[in-house]
Amino acid sequence: MLVLQAIAQAPEKAVADDLAVTAEIIGHSYKPVKSSGIKPQLILYVRLNVRNQTSSPREITFYSCGWDASWIQKGAAGFDAWGCNKNYLGTLPIPAGQSIVFYGPVRVRRDGDEPTRFALGFVDFTETDFGSKIFHKKFKKKRWDKLLKTKAVYWSNELDGGIDPATTPEITGSARYPDYSLPETGK
Repeated sequence: MLVLQAIAQAPEKAVADDLAVTAEIIGHSYKPVKSSGIKPQLILYVRLNVRNQTSSPREITFYSCGWDASWIQKGAAGFDAWGCNKNYLGTLPIPAGQSIVFYGPVRVRRDGDEPTRFALGFVDFTETDFGSKIFHKKFKKKRWDKLLKTKAVYWSNELDGGIDPATTPEITGSARYPDYSLPETGK
């Protein structure tokens, strides 16, 4: 979470086309703010599809619960925090032409009263990267920036944070918890 907040903008880098990322807003909720007179924080729930564009399996590495550590953003305030019982690092092969789908809550920045447009980027980290100090409490932004410049970032399409609550479902209960899945069809 701290890492995501530290870099509102990631450096642009030429990226191979082996992965494609698409994003879609699937719902919303509001998080109450304790200070009086402040509007509740808009939380958007997104579906992030990471598709293997190659003709062979493609591995990606991420934490099982804290998978948001593999994502950065432009225009969003970051992923909303969530609890976790067990968080382990793993590498998952995505079969050729198939996808892994992540579901999670994103806090949306506002420009005055208007939510901003935003995009989310999947960072292709390795197990070695996750073992480095940048993913622990005492990371240094300078080291983070240096590492990020060496990594491929696969950006999603841009999303409009100004959703219409009347036409976007409100997410409640257990559906509010982040998840990921590897669909058999890859669609």
